[in-house]
Amino acid sequence: MLDETKSAKRDSDDFRAIVEVRNEIDARLRKQSTTREAFFGGLIRRAIDEVLSLGEKRFSIEQLESPEKTYVGTRVEMLVRDELDVGRGSRADAQIAGHEVDIKWSKSLSWMIGPENLGTVCLGIGTDKSGELFSVGLFVPHRDLVRPGSNRDQKLSLSTSFYRERVEWIAQRLPTPPNFFAALDAEVREDILSQSSAQSRLRRLAELVPNVPIPRSAIEFASLNKDDPLRRVRKDAARRTPPLGDMVCLSERYGKEALEKLGVTLPPGHFYFVHKSRIDGSK
Repeated sequence: MLDETKSAKRDSDDFRAIVEVRNEIDARLRKQSTTREAFFGGLIRRAIDEVLSLGEKRFSIEQLESPEKTYVGTRVEMLVRDELDVGRGSRADAQIAGHEVDIKWSKSLSWMIGPENLGTVCLGIGTDKSGELFSVGLFVPHRDLVRPGSNRDQKLSLSTSFYRERVEWIAQRLPTPPNFFAALDAEVREDILSQSSAQSRLRRLAELVPNVPIPRSAIEFASLNKDDPLRRVRKDAARRTPPLGDMVCLSERYGKEALEKLGVTLPPGHFYFVHKSRIDGSK
């Protein structure tokens, strides 16, 4: 057991590291003009939906096989690095504000700690058991603070008091964004997903769900997770006919002027399908 002086010093160092990582994350979110809730909620939704789209007509994480559920955690880790634009650490999943950071995912907010994670800042991301709420926290586990028991993989678990006293919650019990297709009318959803190709699914999505913000994850889901799904919604020199027929896909990058004329403000990472006549009529 650590003596009180060493324990206080360790706690102070841990707190400083957590604050520095938290502040760096917040700074990067400000640059993206987004919030913790929107960023992490969207990231979780995207990771789950990308794995769901590997199979047909799946809308819930409960429909995934065990290896696929594990892969959701891998996608969360990759998306955190990509979306925060941080590199991989030398011995951990990421490096943020000069600190090695391990990224933990759990569908039941029961983060498991490997022996190699002890003493390292951890970014815990997860949902409650229902999947309806998500939380994100920063913490530093130590051998004397985690539960002594371990599973077959030598993973350690966190106690209730640890969650209560030693996790810096940067988002707690916030609504998890629903799967876009699960929220659609059943007939509309079936019409879109019964199409024979990724391109035809995207075209039907545009035709049947116009004039509403649609998250990138829904575009990827409809495209059967094909490479560069957004290319399938944009007209380019290689196409003789518009890919969406009379529909047009607008985004902050492609179509910002048209969105402004329509009086539409999109959340980050969202797209907007509209009939081209509405754009012509807004001039």
